[in-house]
Amino acid sequence: MRKQISKASSQTWISLEEAKQHLRVTGTWDDAIIPVYTMAAIQLIEKYCQINILSTVFEESFNTPSYEYLIDCHPVTAINSVKYYNTDNTLTTISSSDYMVYLPDSSRARVTLKEDISPPTVYSRPDAIVINYTTAITTPPALLKAAVLLQLGSFYENRENETEANLKVLNIGVQRICDLYNEGKI
Repeated sequence: MRKQISKASSQTWISLEEAKQHLRVTGTWDDAIIPVYTMAAIQLIEKYCQINILSTVFEESFNTPSYEYLIDCHPVTAINSVKYYNTDNTLTTISSSDYMVYLPDSSRARVTLKEDISPPTVYSRPDAIVINYTTAITTPPALLKAAVLLQLGSFYENRENETEANLKVLNIGVQRICDLYNEGKI
């Protein structure tokens, strides 16, 4: 089971100034709404591509101890902690020196206990093992960033005509860029 703990602001990826330049906005009258549209564009692209663009902290839990844990989220940039509920049902941290972390670019991250370390004895509960990790695209591909700006422009230009259904649909150019990303071509 995975739950989101925190998410960075959209301005860590696209600044207000950069968004305003793309939208050709020179005044300050829309400074409050532009970050909202930027975040909506990012979230829509994240959902379509099944990635986390912005730095996001998750906790993923496992019910049984193992020598290896695969993280279902992508791309993982850091494993922050590995904890377990001991037989007294007390949350205990596994030392980072007791496990190795594999953070591949194109597949799931892995946390593996070192050879001389046995899996802990845990209290019987669905979240017996809890791994806290961060996901993000640290160096955004230019085309993916362009997709966010294009979707932002679509939201901004059509804000009066947007319906709830329209807000869930990608601009066709953005969809093509995202399809290229999903196919591993960018």
